[in-house]
Parts: sequence; C-alpha cells; structure tokens
Amino acid sequence: MSGVVVDGEVVDDAPPRPSALIESLRAVGYDLATAIADLIDNSIAASAKRVHITFDWHGASSSIVIRDDGKGMTEATLLQAMRLGSSSPRDQRTAQDMGRFGLGLKTASFSQCRVVAVRTKTVGSPELTRCWDLDLVERTDRWYVRRALPSNVSAPSSELKSQPSGTEVIWTRLDRVVAGDDATDSVSRDAFYQHAEAVCRHLQITFSDYIHTSELSIVVNGQPLKPWDPFLERHPATQEIGIESLSISASRARVSAFVLPHFSKLSSSEYDIAAGPDGWQ
Repeated sequence: MSGVVVDGEVVDDAPPRPSALIESLRAVGYDLATAIADLIDNSIAASAKRVHITFDWHGASSSIVIRDDGKGMTEATLLQAMRLGSSSPRDQRTAQDMGRFGLGLKTASFSQCRVVAVRTKTVGSPELTRCWDLDLVERTDRWYVRRALPSNVSAPSSELKSQPSGTEVIWTRLDRVVAGDDATDSVSRDAFYQHAEAVCRHLQITFSDYIHTSELSIVVNGQPLKPWDPFLERHPATQEIGIESLSISASRARVSAFVLPHFSKLSSSEYDIAAGPDGWQ
C-alpha cells in the first residue's frame, strides 16, 4: 500500500467514511429543544433581532422552520457553514459568536431530521440554498451538499422574500420527531405540537435575558415568547429583601433575595411560566 510523504515521513491518509460518520453524528446529545436553541445561537451571532419558528404538521412530511432577520450569508460563507468542522476552537471569535467547533448547525439538525436546508440572503443579493440530504450521503458515500431541496421533498415556500436579509433553516423528514406518522393521526399530531410547547418553555428560559431586554424576539407559530422571570422581579407583589455581600475564598458575591407572591396574586399563566421546567417544588 503506497502512502504519502509528509515532513520526510511516509504516512497513510485515513479519511472517515461519510455515510458512517454522519450517522454517528446523529447520536450527539441533543433533544429537539436544545437543537433549536443551538440554531438561535447562530441567529444571535448573525445580529438577528427576530426569530420565527414554525411547526407545520403533515405527518411524515412535517417540517420545522427557523427563520431570522440577521445579516444572512454569501455563497462562500453558506458553503463554509454547511461544512462539518467549519471552524477551530483555537480561532478567535467575536463576543456574539457562540460557536466553537463549527458543528452546531449540522449536528443539531442531523439529530432531528434527515434533510436540512439553509436558505439565506444578504442585503441586495439573491436568495441562496444549500441542503444536506442524509439519504444522498448514504447512497453515494460522499460529502455531497445539494443546491436545492430534493425533488421528492415538499417544503414550505420561502419567507425571506419579504426581508432585506436573513437566514431560514428548514428541517424535513423529521424521523426523530414524527417517525413516518400518518397526517390524519390526531394522536401523533397532538404529540408533535406538544413538542412545540416543550420547545417554547425551553427557549423562554434559555433566552430570557435577550427577550426581556428586547435584544431578541422569538415567535413560535405566531405567538411571541415571554421571558422566564424565576424571581418574579417585575411582579408588583414581589418583595425584594435587598442585596447582601458574601465572601467566597478571595472574592465577594452579591446575593439578592426575594419573597415571591402568594399564588392567589398570580394569574394561571404567570403561575405556570414562573414555575420553570421542574415546577414550584
């Protein structure tokens, strides 16, 4: 077996098999909510102010779309974003860039679906599309990225046309979410939208500071998300005890204490939201 010479040494080239590696990447530890949150990190890095998420039930043809009004991507940047390992953890990053390994968009998407398409446009430029189709990778065993959605996949029409710039991520063939369910199956449909509700709760907590300061608006199926306020600081019945300074090793920590309102002073929606993911207890 012939090798190649690097720095005077004969070495072998052992690239990974695309079809095997990409299926392994699907097992990276995401659930639906954390996968979508990872994409919103990208929207924040792209200076987006609004993110629209749409859950559209059509059985096995259901889709989830995450669209932002960020700065969008050029063709070269889009192809780089679709590349696995597109950045190194050693690279310098801006304060807004939450990525580290150049894998987030891909691994988050692969964990939920077999087809992920990215549509994007920058100001004054036409819309561009690139698409990972895991069935194509499996069939060819090559790192092929489509320039359009597969012809046998129905996808929602682009909403970017009404925006000067932005990016739209489309997930279809949601085999980890709907698993080939019949569109007329009401139980599966309800379960799909229950997933959407769980995503809303997670995003309210994860991006509460962004939403509260109006740095970011997140809208899910037409409904704007409200920030999670675990201490109910903005409720008129909350009592703030004050700030205490505590010594921890050689540092000091400022601790604020609150007395939460009695449940009778909270509306049912306020009570549910303030409870957080694990409930009041």
